[in-house]
Amino acid sequence: SGTGTVYLDWLGWAGTPQMVLRRPDTAGTAWRRAWVNAADRYEGGSFANNAQFRIIQDRGTGLALYGEREWTDYCIKTTVQAHLADGVGIAAAVQGLRRYVSLTISPIEGVRMILHRDGLATPLGEASIIWKPDHAYELSLSVARDGSISAEFHDGEAARFLTAHIDPHQAQGAVGLVATVGHCLYGPVRIGAIGEC
Repeated sequence: SGTGTVYLDWLGWAGTPQMVLRRPDTAGTAWRRAWVNAADRYEGGSFANNAQFRIIQDRGTGLALYGEREWTDYCIKTTVQAHLADGVGIAAAVQGLRRYVSLTISPIEGVRMILHRDGLATPLGEASIIWKPDHAYELSLSVARDGSISAEFHDGEAARFLTAHIDPHQAQGAVGLVATVGHCLYGPVRIGAIGEC
């Protein structure tokens, strides 16, 4: 054995991300720096119904984002609930604040899966719901490398499914929490292989 110096020229990773995002049990706020906050107010904590994150958005749509541009072949799953909000949901294939796929629920528009691209919102699928304020809904959104998008919505009684196809170049990116004009809560955020999160 001997001594020497090792130089690292490049480090990377590949594969599907697998994790559960939640506020850590330890004190401190360093974990918040892993998220990109694009909302009026974003915070983590212990809220009702095991909620871990809260977004309060005064106007328009606010986002809290996590992850990498290179992520693909994954799903994001969490519970969402809205208190006096126009909409609440999740996002996948996030490539910026104006480029992502969202799955949202709203008292006016029901369940909607939308492709957002530079100010244009293209509906990919929708379903009607009976809106219940402060009710915890389970949302799941999957993104595949070939551009296949699938969503699942569960209100505690029945599940609904939406599917679509987008350009494969758009089917990769980070994940996010979405809030439109209101106070929204989110449970632990699970990210994993399609069909396994």
